[in-house]
Amino acid sequence: MQDALFHVQKNGKVGFINKAGQVVIDFEFDGASLFSDGIARVFYKDRVGCIDTKGNLVIPIQYEDMREFSDGLAVITVKDKEGYINKKGEIVIPPIFYEAGSLVLIDLI
Repeated sequence: MQDALFHVQKNGKVGFINKAGQVVIDFEFDGASLFSDGIARVFYKDRVGCIDTKGNLVIPIQYEDMREFSDGLAVITVKDKEGYINKKGEIVIPPIFYEAGSLVLIDLI
C-alpha cells in the first residue's frame, strides 16, 4: 500500500491523493474508480477512459461506458453496443453485442 492513491472530490471534481494527503493527480474528472493493476477508470462529460498512476491518459475518454478490467479485458459500450478492449486501449472484440459480460476463464482439463 506504499504507492496507494485515493480518489477524492473537491469543488465538484475528482482527483487523487497519496497516503500523505498530497495531490498526485489534479482535480479534473467528474468521477473515478479505484486503481486496479495500475489503472483507474475516469469519467468526464458522460464518457469514460483510463489513466495510470501518474495521471497519463492510457485509454482515451471516449466510451459511453466501461466496466472494470477482468483478466486483462474490459467491456466497453459504443453506440449502445458492447465489446472488449485490452489495457492498451486496443479493441479485442468489436462492440457488436447488445450485452457482454465479464470474462470467465474455465480450465477444462
